[in-house]
Amino acid sequence: MGSGYAALLGTALAWSFSGIFIKLNSQEGFLISVVSSAVALAFYLLIIRPTIRFSRLVLAAGVSACFMSLTFTYANKLTTVGSAIVLQ
Repeated sequence: MGSGYAALLGTALAWSFSGIFIKLNSQEGFLISVVSSAVALAFYLLIIRPTIRFSRLVLAAGVSACFMSLTFTYANKLTTVGSAIVLQ
């Protein structure tokens, strides 16, 4: 049970620090979102090496994750980090 709390704490810290770094970055929100997603995809493909299967569900999840990332980045640029996390 302790590892779940540690994972939640780590997630909260990562979201907070990402919000701070997004706020400090002078680039546009779209560029920040694209670059961070590309880095995450590269690490995912190099480290995990998944077998990629496409379906409607996978496509819907990908589009949803894309919009979530974009809106989180734009919310961080326009408001405080805490407000963006609550809005998300």
